[in-house]
Order: sequence, then structure tokens, then C-alpha cells
Amino acid sequence: MHEVTWIYALRCPVSNGIRYIGKSNRPEKRLYFHLFTARRGYEKHHAARWLATLLSLNLKPSLEILCQVPRGADWREYERRHIADAIAAGADLTNGTKGGEGVDLPTPQDRERVRLLRKAGFTPDVRARMAASIKRAWADPEVRANQIAKQKAAARVPERKEQLAATARLPRSVEAKARQQAGRAAYWTTERRLQKAAWMLDQLLIRSNKK
Repeated sequence: MHEVTWIYALRCPVSNGIRYIGKSNRPEKRLYFHLFTARRGYEKHHAARWLATLLSLNLKPSLEILCQVPRGADWREYERRHIADAIAAGADLTNGTKGGEGVDLPTPQDRERVRLLRKAGFTPDVRARMAASIKRAWADPEVRANQIAKQKAAARVPERKEQLAATARLPRSVEAKARQQAGRAAYWTTERRLQKAAWMLDQLLIRSNKK
């Protein structure tokens, strides 16, 4: 049995605007992976820096399912279409490509825009202004209440619950397991393993000092 593929979006908890669009067979786990790599600093692309900024302010993006890819259809076409539609609607996406795992490379103008965004992201002044803007917005009780209400309402939608339950019940195919193992092997490079080992050693030292 083939796994169900979803096209999902990550929304800013302050502006509620879509900032990232991707695909996954398990969107909830994919969001956890996004946050984990951003928190550890394993990735340096624009989306990871945006997530790292939110996490530094104790904020997290909300997950929204945009569509289910029909069985047998090419998910790349659906991802590219949703990214194009979001950009046309004025969304400030952090995606580095037009979708489809980078099969369609960005135009020179797209590359220059991403380069400038990444360069701006490394500027302390820009980071400080972004953090101050998010803090000011989130300090508004009405904004905070609206965001919390939206998140709670989204979690209670019956269709959303059914989607998550159906995804959790689906068994993984041999091909899916092989892809997951290959992805893990590609992700855990020697450098990342050393980073993980260094982090674990730091945690052990912190715990030992507390005793």
C-alpha cells in the first residue's frame, strides 16, 4: 500500500502568513524535524533561520495541510503549484526553490532574492529588528489570544483529525522504509555526528555540575 502524501504549509504565529510550503507523508513528524534541525543549528538556509528566530522567542509555526496528493499523481507538480500560488498571492516564502525537491532550479532573479535574504538574515541589526517586531506583536493580548484560538480550533477540526489518524494508520512500504533509511544515512554526516556528540557531552557536563 502506498503512503499518502500531503502538501503542507508553515504559518507565522504572529502574522499568520504562510512562510514555507513542503511535502511529507507525515507532516507532524516533518514539522518536528524542521524544529529539531533549526534548534540545533544543523541547517543554515533561510527557512531554518526563520524557525530558529521563532524558537529563540519561544514561538512555533502552525502546521496547515494544503492538500492530499491523489494516489499515482506526481507530488512535485502539486508542491510547485502551491508554492507558485502562494508567491502570486504575496506570501513571503522562505523556500529556496520552486518546489519538487529543487528539480526546477530558481531563475537568476530568484537566486539573487534568496541570496539577499540570506545575507540580510546574518545581519545582527536585521535579526534584532525582526525579534523586536515579533515581540511587540506577540505582546498584544488580542494577537496572542487570536493565535492561540486559531491553533486550538485547527486541532479540533474533524477533517484534520481524520487526516492525521489515517496517516498514522498507514503501514510503511518497503520502498518508503528504504527511502527513510537512505535519508537518515545522507543526513547523518560525520560533521553532524560530531556536533551531536559534542552537544551530548555538554549536556552531561551540565548535569554533573548541577549535582
